[in-house]
Amino acid sequence: MGPTLDRVIKRTREDGLRSAVLYSAPGELQSLVRRRIRRFLRPSLTELAAMTAQGIHRSPKPMVEELLDTQIEDALLDEASVTLDKLASRVVDNQLAFPPAFQVGIGSRLVLYILAAMLRPNVVVETGVADGMSTLVLLEALKHHEHGSLTSIDVRKDVARLLSSEELEQISLYRLPPGHRRAKLRELLASPREIDLFLHDSSHSFAWQNLEYELAWHRLADGGVLVSDDVDVSYAFVFFCDKYSLTPSLLFEGTKVVGAVQKGSS
Repeated sequence: MGPTLDRVIKRTREDGLRSAVLYSAPGELQSLVRRRIRRFLRPSLTELAAMTAQGIHRSPKPMVEELLDTQIEDALLDEASVTLDKLASRVVDNQLAFPPAFQVGIGSRLVLYILAAMLRPNVVVETGVADGMSTLVLLEALKHHEHGSLTSIDVRKDVARLLSSEELEQISLYRLPPGHRRAKLRELLASPREIDLFLHDSSHSFAWQNLEYELAWHRLADGGVLVSDDVDVSYAFVFFCDKYSLTPSLLFEGTKVVGAVQKGSS
């Protein structure tokens, strides 16, 4: 609980609710109520853009260049484009378990491939596998650059249908059990090894996004990157960036916004 809520609760206990409402500073109550209500709302594009230095990007390349403060070589873009085209063909050839909306967007695929290539991460973790497009993208980048391992986490059993049996053996795939999902996620992310690249693409409720951001951020290595799909679905990403004074890089993908922050860059 924050100091504002502590003060309101203290006054309520000592003098009753009426006194707490009447004599607490109006600004404090307004701030508290506004923050509580926003847990159930979605941020506007204007609000999200105000968090950034360069606004919301509509192309992956400038988004990643802003995030990492460096230029992306054309050779890497060509490599990523060829790889992603090959991976996209698997969607046609496979019977999928999830609706198309569950797949990571085309722009996000390029973002993930470039990050996995440029960061040369030792440890990559993703939550929310679905049919496995993001899993494939990250795995292909790691294999191509001969660096790093991938841990993928979901709540369902019928995930990663796009991956071959050989590819499934190259990742660590975990299912969070019903009734113990928070505990298992905490356990998985409490590994002694720091995370270099983290992708959130699981439940987009405020509570779950907030949990994942906090757990991942505390395990993220200096220079590591946290990427989140659907940062426009709840205020969790806004509150998270505000809490740690982070300036995110954002990508608009038609119907949603993808966000990313680098640890130690703000």
